[in-house]
Amino acid sequence: MSRKSSAAPANQPTPRPAPAAGGSLRWARWAWAAACGVALYLSYVSFAGGGVAGCGAEGGCSEVLNSRWSKWLGIPVSLPAAGLYLALIGLSFPSGRRSAVSGLGSPAGWLRIGAWTVLGSAAWFLFLSAFVLGKFCPYCLTVHLLGSTGAVLALRGLAGGPESVRKSSGTPAGWAIAAPWALLPLGLLIAGQVAFAPKTFKVTSVPAGNAAPVANPPAVSPAPAPAVPSVTPPTPPVAATPVPSAPSTPPLTSTATPTPTTAASQSALPAHARFLALHGGKFQLDVDQLPILGSPAAAKVMVSQFDYTCEHCRRSHGPITQARQYFSNELAVISLPMPLDGRCNEWIRRASAHNNGCQLAALALGVWRADRTKFQEFDHWMMTAPEALKVPVALARARSLVGESALDQAIADPWVANTLQVSIALYRENWLAIKNSSMPMLVVGTNIISGTVSSTSDLYRLLDESMGLKHTP
Repeated sequence: MSRKSSAAPANQPTPRPAPAAGGSLRWARWAWAAACGVALYLSYVSFAGGGVAGCGAEGGCSEVLNSRWSKWLGIPVSLPAAGLYLALIGLSFPSGRRSAVSGLGSPAGWLRIGAWTVLGSAAWFLFLSAFVLGKFCPYCLTVHLLGSTGAVLALRGLAGGPESVRKSSGTPAGWAIAAPWALLPLGLLIAGQVAFAPKTFKVTSVPAGNAAPVANPPAVSPAPAPAVPSVTPPTPPVAATPVPSAPSTPPLTSTATPTPTTAASQSALPAHARFLALHGGKFQLDVDQLPILGSPAAAKVMVSQFDYTCEHCRRSHGPITQARQYFSNELAVISLPMPLDGRCNEWIRRASAHNNGCQLAALALGVWRADRTKFQEFDHWMMTAPEALKVPVALARARSLVGESALDQAIADPWVANTLQVSIALYRENWLAIKNSSMPMLVVGTNIISGTVSSTSDLYRLLDESMGLKHTP
């Protein structure tokens, strides 16, 4: 009897282990490590409440990072993202070995699922930025780019294994099984964000700064100069060109600057004049002269800073209006347009989506200056009508309310440009005090509220805590 040889036939190749995916995975690790670092920085900023370095008010960072979509179940979404990147880095080491098996339960299988999750998450957040928020955060885009780059490199590196290794694990090709499984964590992410709506505003106390309105304080200015002594406020025209569609209308321009009130001119102020002192007296806001919604004699006065072109400001308009109407003569709102437009705001140094902000703000102030009784109607229309963001349409509406001649004269008044610069300076002082540039900004008692206040109940609670105004359901 002949004995069978245990050796493999000479003409049958011996299966070889999968080649290492070392090159691609090494680069993937570096990309994920960088993405993890940026994500951890964003998490720190979110918990600390400050602004991100190098991204001003117009950069989109604050609006994106303070939106409801920046959180997952109440925590910054960048924190679990950093954890995912660290997990993928750990899984990449056993997946890159020559003896690695690519089944679903193997490190390579989990790595594929994680990579597809990263790509799906990046697509989700890009969709939110482009179509829901209309803003992009450069830091967030950096995280998505680095994370997606690492995911593509990892999937590419894991795709090179021989057929024999795939068959030995008893599974289909890696991408075919991993991609559907990635829908599970992606679905948990989206469900957690949709179902759980975190706060979209921040409350910061400035105990040394703000006070209740007082009557006739000594040596203050009814139209105060910008309150940053070390910075000379800009004096460019409020708009570089005349208002569109009205060549005969004077440009919204002024080169005058506010001047402090002297002792002689102080005596000329009306006996009932009231001033709201902010930031340790750096600002003295004349309650009787600045645009105000409600009675100037109201015991409680809050300040609202906004840009008509700011979507978050427009969302906050409804709750502010409802609260003011509910408290009636108890509460008044000083309404200060604060353009996020570099043509009249020196702190906006890059192009932004608010390029009509200066002209629309000047039109609103012009309406107030021409006929105070029409301001509330014009302001509400500006905040609620989509067509109001077009300067020619807003100009026509303003003229229909107060008259063309009266509006042109009011806009030419240096008071309009001066008031804009005071509002811009106050915004900067608020920004420096709370390390947050989100709009709108509300000064309520000793608190500064930054970001979208979309819930009337939240605003009632804040008014109760900050001013003692009780709302009875």
